[in-house]
Amino acid sequence: GAIKNVVGVSELKKIKITIPSLKEQKKTVDCLTSFDDLINTQTEKIDRLKDHKKGLLQQLFPNVNEVSV
Repeated sequence: GAIKNVVGVSELKKIKITIPSLKEQKKTVDCLTSFDDLINTQTEKIDRLKDHKKGLLQQLFPNVNEVSV
């Protein structure tokens, strides 16, 4: 059977879709790329800070099995 409540192809062809100019598309891509770079930089910074924190905690609370008397 046919699918009910589906718009026909002829109706879809009547819909006008606006597409941004190439210049505007490039601006959008540049902006999103900039955000990606910022996110990656901040993620790397967070990872380095976590490693630094881990090192500080290891100095503050040394493993009893590793301490030589």
